[in-house]
Amino acid sequence: MTKDLQSELFFLLAGEEFSLEREIAKRIIKNIFGEKEITLQEIQKIPIIKTTKLAELSSELVISILAAQRSDLPKFVYEMISKWLVPGVRLDITSFFSTKLRFFELDQTTYFAFEIVIMVPDLELLGRIRYSLPSIEREICLGVRSVYHARKILELKGLSPDEKSVIIQEKVTALLQRFPNLFDYDFYLAMQKFLVSVPEEYRSLRSSRFLSRIVSTTYYLLSRVSQESEKKDKKRHLFLKIAPVQVQTPFGEKMNLGCFIGLNFLKPNEVFEERHLLKAVLRLVKGVIIVPESYFILERKEDGEIGFFVELEREDQASFTNEEVDLLRRGLLKELHGSVESLVRPLFMPRNEEEAMKYIVTLSEEITSKNDMPQIAIIFDEQTDRILSFSAVSVRPFEEGASKIEELIKTRTGFDVKLEKVKRIGDGVRQVRKEASILRMFLSPEEFLRDDFSVDLYRARQYVVSYLMSLFGDVRDYNGGMISKQMEIFHSFRELIEKSGDCNDILLENFFYALAPIELRAAVHPERLKRLYFLFRELYNDPKGGTRIMQVADDKCLYVVLSVSDGKTRRKLIDALLDSDIEPTSLIRFGLACDGKHFIGFILFTESESIRQDFLSKVEIGMKRDDG
Repeated sequence: MTKDLQSELFFLLAGEEFSLEREIAKRIIKNIFGEKEITLQEIQKIPIIKTTKLAELSSELVISILAAQRSDLPKFVYEMISKWLVPGVRLDITSFFSTKLRFFELDQTTYFAFEIVIMVPDLELLGRIRYSLPSIEREICLGVRSVYHARKILELKGLSPDEKSVIIQEKVTALLQRFPNLFDYDFYLAMQKFLVSVPEEYRSLRSSRFLSRIVSTTYYLLSRVSQESEKKDKKRHLFLKIAPVQVQTPFGEKMNLGCFIGLNFLKPNEVFEERHLLKAVLRLVKGVIIVPESYFILERKEDGEIGFFVELEREDQASFTNEEVDLLRRGLLKELHGSVESLVRPLFMPRNEEEAMKYIVTLSEEITSKNDMPQIAIIFDEQTDRILSFSAVSVRPFEEGASKIEELIKTRTGFDVKLEKVKRIGDGVRQVRKEASILRMFLSPEEFLRDDFSVDLYRARQYVVSYLMSLFGDVRDYNGGMISKQMEIFHSFRELIEKSGDCNDILLENFFYALAPIELRAAVHPERLKRLYFLFRELYNDPKGGTRIMQVADDKCLYVVLSVSDGKTRRKLIDALLDSDIEPTSLIRFGLACDGKHFIGFILFTESESIRQDFLSKVEIGMKRDDG
């Protein structure tokens, strides 16, 4: 094939009747291939970029590009040349020409031919173009070979929010077409909500690929929750995905973590927000905060289902380590199961003034000497979303010259205390002088929240007792003796579990306060509770699930823990065993629901093998009924 015919070795896909377009295309081909013969080997070198020699430049620069056809190429090439050939300077492009073409006989591939003409008004700009042109040529060649690299290059250089939004819409459309069974047309509504609700400041520092992933993964997890809820009604379904997020900062690149969660609510008053997630994360990894404005949520309110995303970062702005990521992936899902908060409506319970007066009379009778210990009684009054209220009735020996309660209160601060009544009784001759008072105390519920966001009234009550001890010194807690003993047993029990190196506070507290009867809870040895708890925890952590029974025994006791199908079966089995001939003081029991599973446990205090076997037989009969 002769060289004088090489410029005719193509045709324009737009049509050959446009002679001007054809002439410009011929010029581009000539600029790229020069006087060489166009062969298949030369075509296989595409993409090719050629520029006019800068040394011969007078007032304009001509850039010719030949690349395989792709719909996004004109925009990519224009952005790279106009914005980034000279960073910080918007170049004056006097001509931007592009057309599609094919080469006859040699190749059937469709190509794009570009010619870009740029005005270069001064030598300073010429020098900056000469300096940056080689790197821009390399980036353009990389971008025209791959859609992924083209988008990555533009994102690293900085896409506008509108440009990122267009890319996100393209990705959403592609996913909808590729996976029609996973994504429905309300996927577009999810995308629109994301673009409206997530601030521009957040999106500007993340790649369009990751922003698209936020929408798609959140939507996908919400859909999975819906599918599982249809199969298994009245079960908690919770899905978690943790993904690394690369973020550019003034100090370089760092790795944050994106948390995607989908779950369903079992009750109308349940809530789960970013603060619940953060508290669960902090139980595993310290020093973590939520990236501001990163919260994105999708809801199906009528079904009680949500899917949401938040981004986590380290307080010290360092990257997460691989060990921390692995720890969160292994342990966070279980922590989240216990982090759904149930909102409690405020209690309306008018105060019983008669009860307080009865306590004054009773406590007064307990003091017969000036050396007797002050007597107190604590009454729970009220709970709202902002306060916990207790009334404290106190009676103490009162000698002349002693500090009055009004004075003592002024010296102690920490929370809101109101002195409602005070009365001094006794003449000091026939009767011991005493001071009787009623204090109203107001605490913040936030200070006594457990990890599952329930209010720990036991701890709040102990706080009130500690305050009264700061006023009066040692006191006798008249109506809290058993509570104090329970707390003592619980702390000893908790210390034993902590020594094992695996202490789940929520699980531990729920287990202990589920023990019955209450009088045995305050008397059982912590070592026995430890054995029962370890048996329960082994069954709780067993991934197999299902209906099962586990047991161990020592010289004095039989320990049994069961998993059953539902709460109704759990209650029936406990009632059946309590109706047997076993002495009530010989049996400690618990019934507990955790993460959608139901458990029963027993400590049977007996050395008799026959009694143990009889008890196990009744348990097995109940289990068979459950299986049936």
